[in-house]
Amino acid sequence: MANPVTLQEFAYLLDKNIDEVLKDYLDPVKMVSKQLFGQKTTNRLFLQSASVGSYPDIPEFNGKVEYQGIAPGFQTRVETREFAGGLIIERRLIDTAEHDEMRDRQESMARALQRTKEKRAANVLNYAFSASWEFMTNDEGVALCGSHTTKSGVPTTTGFSNYGSSALSKTSILATAVAMMKLKDDIGEYFDIIPDTIIVPVALYDAACEAVGYDPRSGAESKLDPTSANNAINPAYGRFKVVPWIYLDQNSTTSWFMVDSRMMKKFATWVDRIAQEKHTIMDYETMSIKQIIYSSFAVYWKDWRFIYGHSV
Repeated sequence: MANPVTLQEFAYLLDKNIDEVLKDYLDPVKMVSKQLFGQKTTNRLFLQSASVGSYPDIPEFNGKVEYQGIAPGFQTRVETREFAGGLIIERRLIDTAEHDEMRDRQESMARALQRTKEKRAANVLNYAFSASWEFMTNDEGVALCGSHTTKSGVPTTTGFSNYGSSALSKTSILATAVAMMKLKDDIGEYFDIIPDTIIVPVALYDAACEAVGYDPRSGAESKLDPTSANNAINPAYGRFKVVPWIYLDQNSTTSWFMVDSRMMKKFATWVDRIAQEKHTIMDYETMSIKQIIYSSFAVYWKDWRFIYGHSV
């Protein structure tokens, strides 16, 4: 791809015999991130989040109040990063072309920016098993899906791990839901969590729909257990929404995730500092047309307890 875009390279746009020139003729893939992540805006380069631990059980009163402590949580620091791209188009290509596909390419650049954002959002899950993050640091230093710690001093043997390696199936879906409901807060207590969404690469979409007994593409459904010869009920039926995300396939076609969608909106956040900024200018030295797009954003998570991931 030449830079700048010149008349020589696109001379066919001067041909009057060309009836139609296709531009942005393929629809972009369905965007998933906005239905999963909480959304916010900021004018700051950096953001900081912190948490305060839970209060323990109230002891029996024996004539004197027992004063108890709470532990601090972990802190997350987020840096919004800048993204910018541009296109230089030779002036005479715009002036002489019989077709106007080169006159304004900012729509194409806006589509490319949306695609870029979607990929970065998907990386929250693509990197879920790694403590290497694109926009954030966290003083716990543990992957989103990993064996977690606490500052309260309680044992973390059970209830602090949110990852596995089970291939997707009806059995593993139900087992993961139970494991999620047994996750604990910072002092080792259970909390309200409702696993209701399964996020999968497109390669697993059919298998996930079969496991939960519903395919939204066709409306086909079955309350019966797909693995039972005796037509037992399917306990996964009606409990989970299946969300396919094509940008997960680029990293793994077998790993999958279960989330509490309400908690994910709260704890996983997309933040725009500059959502989208477009400019068109003329370079007076070369008489070329410059079209530029700029954005600044971040995507991050504040607490791990909304998700359970399987690296298969």
